[in-house]
Amino acid sequence: MINLKNQLKSTQLEYNIASFLDYLNLEIGINAIDSISHFNYEYIEKYIKTVGTLEIANAYGPWAYCKIAAQKLKAYKVNLIEAQRIDNHGQKKDYVDVQMATDIMDVFHTYPEINCYLIISGDIDFVPVIKRIKQKSSKKVIIIAEKSSVSSRLRYEVDKVLIYQELEKIFRL
Repeated sequence: MINLKNQLKSTQLEYNIASFLDYLNLEIGINAIDSISHFNYEYIEKYIKTVGTLEIANAYGPWAYCKIAAQKLKAYKVNLIEAQRIDNHGQKKDYVDVQMATDIMDVFHTYPEINCYLIISGDIDFVPVIKRIKQKSSKKVIIIAEKSSVSSRLRYEVDKVLIYQELEKIFRL
């Protein structure tokens, strides 16, 4: 396990960061462990301040249903992107992963000054976009995920994996 406290002390402010949050991926994982806990963006923001400057912050989710979380994220100046949902024979399906991956590649091609991608999700669906970033550049990719939801394949592809619960312990008020 990474000693995050020591790592934070030795990190220099060097990154221009674009962050992409799969809100439900974190919220569901955190809430499954402890039904009274909820995702808190403050810990993410505090971590970002230790490694660089946040240039772009997007959060993806069903904001019409998560109004309190949406209000909290807006306070941090996070762009809220509504997860597109379709009804497929009675089953609701969202396209958060596809939307996020598309936006990540748009930022990659549009903002050359971004040198670090922070993907806040443990979902294996992000492996192709991460591989593309790593193949085409020397830009860093960091994952922040809930401890039980981070894919082992995802761990292999990125520069760093941080566990949300570890950030919570370090940055809790």
